[in-house]
Amino acid sequence: KGGEWKEALKIFKRMEKENILSNKKTYTALISACARAKEWREAKRLIHKMDAEGIEGDLILYTEAVNCFAQCGEWVNATWILDLMPRKNITPNIITFGAAIHACENSGEWQRAVHLFHRVECEGLKNNLVTFSSVMKTLNKAQQCKTTLEMYWRMVSEGIEPDKNAYRIVLAACEILKDSRAAMKILREMKRKV
Repeated sequence: KGGEWKEALKIFKRMEKENILSNKKTYTALISACARAKEWREAKRLIHKMDAEGIEGDLILYTEAVNCFAQCGEWVNATWILDLMPRKNITPNIITFGAAIHACENSGEWQRAVHLFHRVECEGLKNNLVTFSSVMKTLNKAQQCKTTLEMYWRMVSEGIEPDKNAYRIVLAACEILKDSRAAMKILREMKRKV
């Protein structure tokens, strides 16, 4: 795992030496390997190199890049890609936004996470269990537990079924808030559904 991205880059450099043209698929594979190895700097370098070569990325490539930055808590780079995509005529999807929100979660950027959560809707997309859970977890880490509860009730009202992780997150918020009434209501709901 750790050396996979290095091996992939060796092959890439050999391709360049032998004048074998790289393409979008090559860059996607390299960025994916960087994501698994949490080598965000290398992924960023590859994106700049790809642009310099005039190779156009696509939704999959840029989502991989956002995911790579998310794994490392690099919210600035994750949102850079998210903002770059429309300029390249590529519309981010809910998976791309989920990864960007996760980047904010990993770096404690709760206000940015909430902003991205709302931006999902502005883009005409619908938040899902992943985006709700990620923003709620980010809010909990920032001690914004009242907002976590609000997000939870909103999620339920929108018909999104909580999973064990979402329940764990919201119950942790109730504990921090010392809100036993809300915790009991959620526990009763959880027993009925899980």
